[in-house]
Amino acid sequence: MFCTFLDEASIDLLQVRRTHLDVFSRVHEKYTDSNASVARRLAAISAFYRFLLLDEVIDKSPADYIRRPPVDPDFTATQALTQREALRLLDTATEHSLRAQTLVDLLLSTGLRISEALNMRESDISQGHLLITRKGGKKSSVYLPEYTLRNLRDLTRATGLEAETQENGGVSYYICSLYPVQAADATFLCTGSPGDSPGPENDYNGVAYKRK
Repeated sequence: MFCTFLDEASIDLLQVRRTHLDVFSRVHEKYTDSNASVARRLAAISAFYRFLLLDEVIDKSPADYIRRPPVDPDFTATQALTQREALRLLDTATEHSLRAQTLVDLLLSTGLRISEALNMRESDISQGHLLITRKGGKKSSVYLPEYTLRNLRDLTRATGLEAETQENGGVSYYICSLYPVQAADATFLCTGSPGDSPGPENDYNGVAYKRK
């Protein structure tokens, strides 16, 4: 999009000035994108010119001190589920399997991203908190409600996952009596080999779920 803007204005990529970026920002801020989208575009452009500067392709970055539109960090355009929708989703997951129920309950009670939930390991849980790695590599501690912890413990017993890991040549492995595979394929909520389809051995509805 930025390159299209430069082409239409007949501006060379290496001859861009701050005024050009100001125009680009104002046009998109006023007519097309949200403030958050414009800010992300400017951040990408700034990173690009910083790379060129470090590589000595240019002498000065035109993106230095560029004005960026204000962004409310607490605002999101994503429509949240209503309480009724959330309960219906949890009921449906509970009817499907313990694993599905645990995953949905975890997502609803903590607000984790799906990738964060699927990559969690039992060793990441300590004293009622889950240590996760956010986008960008930032570590974060998330409180786990007691009923969510009970769910995870029930799933651990049902799948045969044990609490500890063991090191083998520097690679962490989960101990799983049902599916002894690498940790990448045997986390809490992704038990089983890649490509496993649901079946009797993967269905843990037999474990009672009591939410107090």
